[in-house]
Amino acid sequence: MLNMWIHFLNWIGLLSAAVVALVSTRPQISRVAMMVSRFCYLVAIGTGILLLPTGWQLHPGLTTIKVVMGLAVIASLEIAFARKRHHQLSKLLMLVVGCLLIVVAAYGLFLTHGKPL
Repeated sequence: MLNMWIHFLNWIGLLSAAVVALVSTRPQISRVAMMVSRFCYLVAIGTGILLLPTGWQLHPGLTTIKVVMGLAVIASLEIAFARKRHHQLSKLLMLVVGCLLIVVAAYGLFLTHGKPL
């Protein structure tokens, strides 16, 4: 249960850091928030691996989809960060990243039956 809380709170931190990184107009703040987001990726992957056996026993197919969606969120955030650094970030990409984050969070809560809450 502790791993589930760490995973859940980490994703909230990741969401916050990603929003700051993408919305900030100051390059230094944006760069620091990107680094915090990358640290959160590592924690999310680590706790996700620890949670994987439990999810796999209950719903192997749905757990696989959650893993793929989580990796898609990380990939889309990295694409958004790269576009931000090159001053080519579009509102559409920010919307896609935001929607992916919300869908993955909702899907994760569905898989755990809302346990961390």
